[in-house]
Amino acid sequence: VAGSTALTSAADAVDIAMLSATGTASSSTFLRGDNSWAAAGGTNTPYWHVWLDGHQNISGSTATKVQFDTEIYDSASAFSSYKWTCPVGSAGYYFVYANVVIGSSNNYLQNCYSQLYKNGAYTTGDGYYNWYGHTAHDTGRMNASFRQVISLAEGDYLECYGYGVENTADQLRFDGNGGTQFGGFKLL
Repeated sequence: VAGSTALTSAADAVDIAMLSATGTASSSTFLRGDNSWAAAGGTNTPYWHVWLDGHQNISGSTATKVQFDTEIYDSASAFSSYKWTCPVGSAGYYFVYANVVIGSSNNYLQNCYSQLYKNGAYTTGDGYYNWYGHTAHDTGRMNASFRQVISLAEGDYLECYGYGVENTADQLRFDGNGGTQFGGFKLL
């Protein structure tokens, strides 16, 4: 091309030492368009996964916060008082999931719901319904799960609630042993 200067030899090439990029060049970084070195990929942090280890008695036909007592993972130490709070510097989109197992001591469980609350307000949920004319559920146990992508700002908090309905006197409980669980992670 007329008027342009082409690189004609290895001596004319630009090497890493000649760049004024910020950051550190290595085999695990790449040069971004803003002239900075950055690591490829990400870590999907923060993340958490908790479960209920035993049982929690609940009232029927009432949304009840699950009192998770066992932390399996909590990368940011952000799970406390049965809720997860988005840490400083971690705003973004999160994949959040839960499973709630509700048992009835008299085997008359009709419906079971799992519910996600954000900052104290219902956000989403899912349910399992016994469609057999509101008769007794065979095992006296039902489970319901939700999966949701949600936007969180610093300080937003998430809680998991469950809701069960019987057709006799309420004798409900959240069943634990890892069946009732709640977790999530930040999306890249």
